[in-house]
Amino acid sequence: PGSTVQGPGSTVQGPGSTVQGPGSTVQGPGSTVQGPGSTVQGPGSTVQGPGSTVQGPGSTVQGPGSTVQGPGSTVQGPGSTVQGPGSTVQGPGSTVQGPGSTVQGPGSTVQGPGSTVQGPGSTVQGPGSTVQGPGSTVQGPGSTVQGPGSTVQGPGSTVQGPGSTVQGPGSTVQGPGSTVQGPGSTVQGPGSTVQGPGSTVQGPGSTVQGPGSTVQGPGSTVQGPGSTVQGPGKFSIRKGKGSWPRLLLELCAGQPPPPPTR
Repeated sequence: PGSTVQGPGSTVQGPGSTVQGPGSTVQGPGSTVQGPGSTVQGPGSTVQGPGSTVQGPGSTVQGPGSTVQGPGSTVQGPGSTVQGPGSTVQGPGSTVQGPGSTVQGPGSTVQGPGSTVQGPGSTVQGPGSTVQGPGSTVQGPGSTVQGPGSTVQGPGSTVQGPGSTVQGPGSTVQGPGSTVQGPGSTVQGPGSTVQGPGSTVQGPGSTVQGPGSTVQGPGSTVQGPGSTVQGPGKFSIRKGKGSWPRLLLELCAGQPPPPPTR
């Protein structure tokens, strides 16, 4: 224990060791390694260098292309791979497996519930995740996404950003040009498309398919019985068989209301 080694290709066994040199192998907790291509086994280790491999909880790694296995690890560097809950990764192109992870960097991939990702083009799999960045893909219920062009699959999701695509019931979307599939969704933004019953849309030029929907905004298109439309302009309602119960149309000022029909 407490050894200090300087040189490439060194092998050290013992806690609290310090190694300087590439291609080193260290076994023991609380070790410190400086050099590329190092391998460390033990909790609470600190590694500085690209292409390092660390096994143990509470480890800290600085360098691109590193691989870490263990909970509560901290990694700084692009192209890193982390396996373990509660990990923190900073760098683009990182891959994290474990719940409660935090990732900062574009093109990251996270698998685990309760994860937080900051960066464009990220992919997250797990419920209760939070993603900030454009072009993100999230799979899991109760997710929160901020950024344009995002894709979310899962119920109870919240998306903020234009051009988003959401699949799942009870979703909330804020942004123009969004597409939502699922009942009970709420959309705020122009040019949105919603498929599902009981949806609420606020914004001009929206398209809604499903019964019991509520639309506020001009130039909207509604398909489904029991719908409520509010706003000026022309509304297109698809003709169908049977009756349209509970359909309310609020027209512009100066236009008489149409006679009731059955």
